[in-house]
Amino acid sequence: MQKFGLCLLSQIPIRQSVSHTSEMVSQCLFGEVFCIEESYLHWYKIRTLEDGYEGWVDAKQVHLIKSDLYNAIKDENIKTYAAEHDMHINTEEGNCIRIGLGSRLPLFKEGKMHIDSHCFEVEGDIIQTKQNPQIENLITLSKQFLHTPYLWGGRSAYGIDCSGFSQMIYKLCGISLPRDAKNQAQAGNLVHFFDQAQANDLFFFDDPEGNIIHVGIYLGNNQIIHASGDVHINIIDNQGILNSEKNEYTHNLRFIKRFV
Repeated sequence: MQKFGLCLLSQIPIRQSVSHTSEMVSQCLFGEVFCIEESYLHWYKIRTLEDGYEGWVDAKQVHLIKSDLYNAIKDENIKTYAAEHDMHINTEEGNCIRIGLGSRLPLFKEGKMHIDSHCFEVEGDIIQTKQNPQIENLITLSKQFLHTPYLWGGRSAYGIDCSGFSQMIYKLCGISLPRDAKNQAQAGNLVHFFDQAQANDLFFFDDPEGNIIHVGIYLGNNQIIHASGDVHINIIDNQGILNSEKNEYTHNLRFIKRFV
């Protein structure tokens, strides 16, 4: 019988294989649900509802749920997310869970979440996505992640990678993107010329072999915000991303995609 899980920690690492020393390929954030595909020793192989990503998580970090709760969270028309970098969620037992910007608040109603037998009180501001994308918020939201450190596999305000950053910002505006840059690059509509680019477009970059290895969000006015070392803003032109301090290009532009 299919099993389902829910993240009730600030975040859970998703690893490539069944070891705490294995590469972290992504993360589950608080409130996100997933299917459990198989188990091995004290590990679960999961597939996330958020983006269909697969990997292994420590079973001790998983809150098992029934299919009706999984479906209730999956079918929410209006999704609620934390809008602060350090939001507090209080349990009935008096415990406090600290979560970051973009974490899911499932079944949120009047400041509370009722999940199984648990009741959580939410302190702080929230973001709620409607049925239509709220793209006008994209640039403002992206700048809230400025100076977030780069973390391979990261999806949170405590550490994020380039595709996790673009995925997160679009999600908070009501648009779903795949997890990895190479998959994001296969979606959207091609913008044929640099001078046709608009704010909110995604710029994709490749290596010498032509593999997509990086993605950033265009701010307009020849500026791009992206996660490389940390989340910061650089100059961009039709060749790529320019480090103005070193006067050298750090990323080679491959193409531009529009998602709205």
